[in-house]
Amino acid sequence: MRGVVGKKAGGAAAVVAQCALTFVGLGLVAAMPARSGPMLVVPVTGGPVKPWLDRRSDIRYSGLGRLPGSIIVIADRDALFGDAIAHGAFLLPASPALCTTRLAEAS
Repeated sequence: MRGVVGKKAGGAAAVVAQCALTFVGLGLVAAMPARSGPMLVVPVTGGPVKPWLDRRSDIRYSGLGRLPGSIIVIADRDALFGDAIAHGAFLLPASPALCTTRLAEAS
């Protein structure tokens, strides 16, 4: 009987862990921007994102994001993802309507 109780407790912990991993996974999927379109480039390491974005010819600037140093761009997620990680930035879904300032107004 004692072993059965131990198994139930271990089984319950495993179910809780699996549920937690499922929610984390769903959260990560929800936080990914669409394959192409508007996305928010958010610097995580403190370095500015505009210098390395300026070297790319496959993006269009849309505006400044609400987070410090963030920029909203129109781009292909898969093409931009590697550079973003290499430069310490995250890509998040964004809408040009939600930016704080259009880049044309900021210059």
